[in-house]
Amino acid sequence: MDVVHWHRAFNWTEAGPGLLASGAEAHMYRIGPDDADERAPLVVKMSFPAGWATAAHTHTDDYTEIILAGEITVGRTTYGPGDVRVAHGGTGYGPLRAGPDGCEAILIFKSGDGLAKPLRASDAN
Repeated sequence: MDVVHWHRAFNWTEAGPGLLASGAEAHMYRIGPDDADERAPLVVKMSFPAGWATAAHTHTDDYTEIILAGEITVGRTTYGPGDVRVAHGGTGYGPLRAGPDGCEAILIFKSGDGLAKPLRASDAN
């Protein structure tokens, strides 16, 4: 087996796209040498401003979320720094609301599909 020498380093501010229409800020990259490979795992750093909220939704992909700072309430459960959520693709949850100091989190999507899909409120937990 040949040894492959591939490495990259950057600052989160260099990873697009930046401010979202919802008011949250997202910076993301794919694990691997090709950011265009939509099947590669996707890593997203999210910054939610104080009071930010979104409706119940799901993601196609399995993912994990690691809360770095602040807090976020998902349904009736509040998560803070060091808390980890893991969800199977298709799991409905929400609504989500950032705490009074906002929330910063890292999300990792298993095979690159981080797109949120809305749910009816009755489908969420």
